[in-house]
Amino acid sequence: MLDFLRTPEVWLYQEAKDAYSKIQLFMRYDYIELIKNKTIEDHELNKLKERIKARTTRVYNLSRISTLVLIGILAVSLIYVGFERTCYRVSIVSVCLLLGALLLPTIYLGFLQITKSQLYAYVVIFMDRLLFVEQLEDEICGDISMVTRGEWRARLPKSIEFMEKPVMNVLVHHTAGLHGEDTQMCSQIVRSIQNLHMDDNKWDDVGYNFLIGEDGCVYEGRGWNKVGAHTLGWNKNSVAFAFLGNYNDRRPKPLALKALRCAISYGIKNGHISPYYTLYGHRDKRPTDSPGNYLYAEIRNFKHYHHK
Repeated sequence: MLDFLRTPEVWLYQEAKDAYSKIQLFMRYDYIELIKNKTIEDHELNKLKERIKARTTRVYNLSRISTLVLIGILAVSLIYVGFERTCYRVSIVSVCLLLGALLLPTIYLGFLQITKSQLYAYVVIFMDRLLFVEQLEDEICGDISMVTRGEWRARLPKSIEFMEKPVMNVLVHHTAGLHGEDTQMCSQIVRSIQNLHMDDNKWDDVGYNFLIGEDGCVYEGRGWNKVGAHTLGWNKNSVAFAFLGNYNDRRPKPLALKALRCAISYGIKNGHISPYYTLYGHRDKRPTDSPGNYLYAEIRNFKHYHHK
């Protein structure tokens, strides 16, 4: 559904225009089915239309103002050149003004193209948020089952380094050790991982931002907006989720995969993760088996996974 909705950081004019045109067709013919399926509510489409109208009005008001300014510059240029000709002299200033006036239509058309591109990109991005971020993830996820550091009896970190939010990258790991199928066992495994990272690796804390157990719970590691120690070169601009266990020899449980989706959804809604984040497996960034063949195959089906 709407596979053309991909939101790059910088839109080319034609890309934005084509996507915008497809959205118009989508809204005209296909959105009724989405309303029937409760993917998009009617009031949300009205909100989309109102925002498009408001943004369109601003764009064209700006265009009108720029038109008046350009006409004024052209008029002043012609008057100045005409005055100099009556005096039987032509200066470098008048020549530059005349050349500038001749170039004004080209500058104006370029300006219009930029403003329209911004409008198209705005609409496409808003539609993408409406369909894939705000609605679908809300429907799948309720509250996440978060086990706090206090609940799994974490040690205090030696130091904490904060990073800017929202982050643009999400990394998925596996711990390649024991699996935990209940909260008590998972908590024990997470404590042992923290001890390994702090005592043997001499790190400030457990390396991951969060850990996920097969009980469907998310275990708070370093937490949101804190620099981790999980992927060299990517610790300061990403959040890392580590699945407890080795997923080279078994498939991740649906409950654990849902916990990952819901944790990401929570991060987006609360401003920790960008809605336009990119998802990677640990092996995409470092020479490692992590997150295991079976888990890696699963995350490659996620919408935000970065396909090489």
